[in-house]
Amino acid sequence: MPSTQYLPFAQRSLFIFALVYPLVLFPGAPFMPLAQWQNSGYDSAELFQLLPKICFLFLAGLIGFMVSRPIPWREPLVWLLGGHLGLVVLGAMLSGDDFTFNFLGPPRRMDGIFYHLGLVLLGIFVYSTLRRDPQRGLRIALLGLFWSGVVQAGVALLQRLGVDVFSPLVRYFPYNAPVGTIGQPGMLAGLLLGSFLAALVLYRLSEGKPRWGILLGVLVIAAAIGVSTNRSALIALVVGLVGLNLSQRSLGLFGASILAMLALLGGKYLLPNPHGFARGYGDTLTFKIRLQIWQIALEEIQKNPRLLLTGGGPDAFKLAMLRNPPVDRLMEAYRQELNWPSNATISKVQVVQDPDAPLRTKQLWVTFSTYGEYKNHTVVYDFLLDKAHNFLLDRLLDYGLLSVLIWILLYLFPLWRDIPHKTSSFGGLAWILVGLFVYYLAWFPVVQVEPLHVLLIAVTWALLVPERISIRSVRTVAAKAG
Repeated sequence: MPSTQYLPFAQRSLFIFALVYPLVLFPGAPFMPLAQWQNSGYDSAELFQLLPKICFLFLAGLIGFMVSRPIPWREPLVWLLGGHLGLVVLGAMLSGDDFTFNFLGPPRRMDGIFYHLGLVLLGIFVYSTLRRDPQRGLRIALLGLFWSGVVQAGVALLQRLGVDVFSPLVRYFPYNAPVGTIGQPGMLAGLLLGSFLAALVLYRLSEGKPRWGILLGVLVIAAAIGVSTNRSALIALVVGLVGLNLSQRSLGLFGASILAMLALLGGKYLLPNPHGFARGYGDTLTFKIRLQIWQIALEEIQKNPRLLLTGGGPDAFKLAMLRNPPVDRLMEAYRQELNWPSNATISKVQVVQDPDAPLRTKQLWVTFSTYGEYKNHTVVYDFLLDKAHNFLLDRLLDYGLLSVLIWILLYLFPLWRDIPHKTSSFGGLAWILVGLFVYYLAWFPVVQVEPLHVLLIAVTWALLVPERISIRSVRTVAAKAG
């Protein structure tokens, strides 16, 4: 029987992590002058946002791991997460990259070995905690994700209204869209998506009790998803909603879903927009760029089949671009991504790197015969592409085909287990993971958001036990949230 000595502490820690992790940052911008940064956006993001988060993740995962003993080593989730960590280390060792980049992760991302170690420790901690007391653990996890989403939604809605208390702490110039405390609207949408679906499951499990507070939170989060204007999150949200409603067949859940969609549209189209944020669902440019990036990624895999076996490490895609630049493909992508003038005509492209300089200093010097109103105009570009913007392609490039299979299992196996049951015995949690999986088909995991998604994976897998928990027993405990 698993020890319960530290169970109350572990459960409180689970709630605190879900709530606090997106808020972890170092408010350095007021104290460090802009002049000391060569690249204020990237450098400040690493020091003020990403580094504090990966340190907090590792510390939380390590403490949680220590109080979760005995660890259920023989359980499938632990093996899958451990296998992923082994593939991360193997891919990094064979990448040929510097140790610093392998351990801390590449610039702008910081998703190296250190981050993945914290991620795996967190997943095992959450799983072990839920296995000891599934009913109370489920309620606490859903509440933590619910309040985390409400806080982020509140910050994003204030940013939409012109009140931004976040960027002055971590950035030297305002964001061009509502980003919560995450730093990018698409990443914010991914976090809100998980919180939104978790909140709906919490709402479903609270049937029979007052739950107006939960419904209000659901609507606030939905409005913020609309404000983020991320098409991948919108499609994933619809898939998750359809699956939840088909699996639960609850009139109350259906009504909440309809209200949530109305709140989403209201957040997008009815809220005041004093800063003129111009993102729109009808813009197809982003998808066109994604298609170009996916084509480049697939061509790199064809050039280097070893990637199928071991991957190329945490920065595999960027290293492939640097080592053997597909110049023509990059120019096609840059034309769309950087919105070149329609008359931009390239006359020459040079790949430039100073002797003995690090590989990442390599640049593209592009000479245009015409560029808008300019003639014989030269522009220097960095190598901008570092992720394939597709969860499966990025995992394949970084850590190989086995890593792809691991993550497909982590996200989709719970649904396969749930299909034979006409009504999900744990409130439709599997459909949260399906929604996240759909979102990731046009995105990639990031330090700011993925730990909360792994938390959801661990919670769902912890309820895939032989003695399945009845929805009535879970609902009795979860209803206290209302």
